[in-house]
Amino acid sequence: TVTVINPSEEITFKEGNGVYEFTENGTYEIIFYDKVGNEGKVTAIIDTIGIDDIKPDVPEKPEEPDKPDTPDNPNESEKPDDKPNTDKPNEGNKPENPDTPNIPNKPNEPNKPGNSGNNNKPSDKPDIEKPDDSEYKNYTTDKVDVKIPSNAIKEDGKLSANGFELDENLKYSFGDLSEYYDIYLENDKYERINVNATSPIKINIKIDNNKDFIGVYEITEDNIEKKQNNFLGNILGKTINTAIDTGLRIILPNSIEDSVIDIKNSLFNDGLKEGIKSAISSAINLGKSAIGIVTGKFENVSQAYNAVKSGGLLDSTSKALDSAIKSANKNGMIKDGTAKFIKKGKNALKECISSNIEKTFMEQIDSIEKIGKYINNWNKCLEMKDIKGMEREYKKIQQKLDSVMPLEQTLNEVEAISNIQTLIKNKGGIEKLSLEEIELAKKLV
Repeated sequence: TVTVINPSEEITFKEGNGVYEFTENGTYEIIFYDKVGNEGKVTAIIDTIGIDDIKPDVPEKPEEPDKPDTPDNPNESEKPDDKPNTDKPNEGNKPENPDTPNIPNKPNEPNKPGNSGNNNKPSDKPDIEKPDDSEYKNYTTDKVDVKIPSNAIKEDGKLSANGFELDENLKYSFGDLSEYYDIYLENDKYERINVNATSPIKINIKIDNNKDFIGVYEITEDNIEKKQNNFLGNILGKTINTAIDTGLRIILPNSIEDSVIDIKNSLFNDGLKEGIKSAISSAINLGKSAIGIVTGKFENVSQAYNAVKSGGLLDSTSKALDSAIKSANKNGMIKDGTAKFIKKGKNALKECISSNIEKTFMEQIDSIEKIGKYINNWNKCLEMKDIKGMEREYKKIQQKLDSVMPLEQTLNEVEAISNIQTLIKNKGGIEKLSLEEIELAKKLV
């Protein structure tokens, strides 16, 4: 039996009440929702149910009563008809036994409320991949331990499990005393590493005795505004990181140029990383107000660029840099002379950051224009019923889409194309599509 700890009445389960009974090994997904409708998932991995756990508790083999001696027969083993237990009933279907659970005779339970997973019979081997601990790589922080399948890790990194604050609406739903951790791997450039694992990722979270574990949330952003903010936060963070690296190589003497990476890492560890994140978030929000965006979402890349400039990203980053230099110097992470060089060359650093930000947005504009061109090409191929041309242009769109800022109009157009591509595949050819079906597919976005 698996019980999902649910101390809050604000959490409801998709099916069931949070208590589920499993009779089979497997991986089961339990879905629940908070007060505002955010979906959370808890994965229950059951791997302790074996044949011995579910069959009736009967003696291994009753002792044979005394029988008259029978003559030795060297060929006795070749006569299965002489074995005494051929008429013994199957133990899994043994008649009623008050001391034995009826689990073996229960129907399979894959459709039990809240459960999903394999539906193998208890006697079958579970159809899930369970690598040994030797196939896992361990990552540890003060409060979180994570084991990730080695074959799912494409580059070296370290575990980050920083706490984060919810906005006021969500905090009201979950409680002011709740704690949240954003758990992910990052490389030496402070970029998140994608982990695609077919085997379970094992997470052990150390919590205080006075707290309860509610669950693991997979955060997905269906809101276009949040998608845009997250994208800008990620791409601008990388842009500023690269600019500081370039700027430090320009302003520091040749004698210590080889230590640029160590110096930059010292600054990031002493608050610059979080300072940049805060500066980007603040600049986006202030910039939207400054240029009059009331919907919260950008309609094009130029709006995003103007908002970032108007929101004071450069000045906020400069202040974060000052604070990090002071802290790293005080903690002995960078020497006095190095700190002075960086302060004197701060204008050169700001110029590098400004130049890199402008370059990044120009590249975004160029990429969006190319996607627009591919969409137009795809529509022309659709008119000519050129299926190969449609597939060619669709692949170009997909290759570009993940690297550009999400814009609502572009996403809707791409989704309509995806719907039609799927419809053609299911129908077995473009010639079998009617105009009505094509128009309907375009509207289903």
